[in-house]
Amino acid sequence: MSSIDYTKLDLSPLEDEGIDYIWFARYFEYDFTKFESNNDKVKIEFDSIYKDRDRIREFGLIGKSRKISIFLNDGLFRLNGQDVIHLYIKTADDRFLNISNNVDSKYNDIITKKHISGVDDKGKPIISPISIGYTTEIKDQYVGIFNVTVLYNIYKDHDSISVHLKSADPTIQNSSIVLVHPYFQFKSDEAKLNRLDDGMEFEVELQVQ
Repeated sequence: MSSIDYTKLDLSPLEDEGIDYIWFARYFEYDFTKFESNNDKVKIEFDSIYKDRDRIREFGLIGKSRKISIFLNDGLFRLNGQDVIHLYIKTADDRFLNISNNVDSKYNDIITKKHISGVDDKGKPIISPISIGYTTEIKDQYVGIFNVTVLYNIYKDHDSISVHLKSADPTIQNSSIVLVHPYFQFKSDEAKLNRLDDGMEFEVELQVQ
């Protein structure tokens, strides 16, 4: 058995396999937490927690002494348990719609992805980015109902948040995504949604500072 409690230190037990971050799911019941891998590198599948998503309080990644997570009641990303990232849609007529912390939305349709971008000189996979997030519906009396997928992405040299939005309303193409940065109370970035080929889908990616 391992003598190091990796998960308590926010470390990945799989780092020597090229996996710097593992996901975790914290349940409502007894504050119980499941990890993608335990300290002895015994892994469990994501499907085993996805089917329990209505029972999960918090979903996230740990590794490199970092913790990035989503509380499924509000869809807010939290860094190291405290610094909060807010996301909004800014419409063409300067209205702000909450993506996160929207009382009419559910945030338990959780996602995790690993992108293998190559291999290192030891033959280990280079995973960049590794992502967590969710898909939800946003309702607005003017724009209607649209689907949003939000991912927090950890690259080797930076973090980002990507937003993929699907809407039949033509006015959404003139909208922007606003990200309020966690470490700077009054700092935010804004980027226009890029329209994809089929005309109903839009996406944008913003760097987290």
